[in-house]
Amino acid sequence: MTLSLCSFGGRLRDSPSLCTLTSSLMTVKSYLYQRTANDGYLVTVRKDSSDDSRCFGEMSSVDPKKSAPTYVRIEAPLKVIRTSVADLLKKGYKLQDAIPESLKYLVNGYQSQFE
Repeated sequence: MTLSLCSFGGRLRDSPSLCTLTSSLMTVKSYLYQRTANDGYLVTVRKDSSDDSRCFGEMSSVDPKKSAPTYVRIEAPLKVIRTSVADLLKKGYKLQDAIPESLKYLVNGYQSQFE
């Protein structure tokens, strides 16, 4: 027997036919900002709403030359991530056209390296 949490009264039911399924479309995009061959930030934006105040992102410091994260990471609301990216641009970081193949394992976020 499968129990499902239904939108009808928020109670557990033993029939999925009594439940209303809602789907959420989450988009995940990653961007690489790089200042030197050994100094970069991989920014991943997760959006599941048109309301940016409900969306999050993460920034991971990476060494593109060694193809490795340097284990400095923040996860924050999108507004904070955007402010941090603006600070990176002021410090001379440039948005790269592509993310190197060697860093693709980090593209969907920091957690993907452990999957």
